[in-house]
Amino acid sequence: MQERIFRICLPVEPTSSQGSSCKEPWPRGS
Repeated sequence: MQERIFRICLPVEPTSSQGSSCKEPWPRGS
């Protein structure tokens, strides 16, 4: 049930093409 909660998307440095860095420290579904 808690899968999208483990998604940390913070608009900090333009590391991605979108200008926001989204990192997933925890595997979705675990």
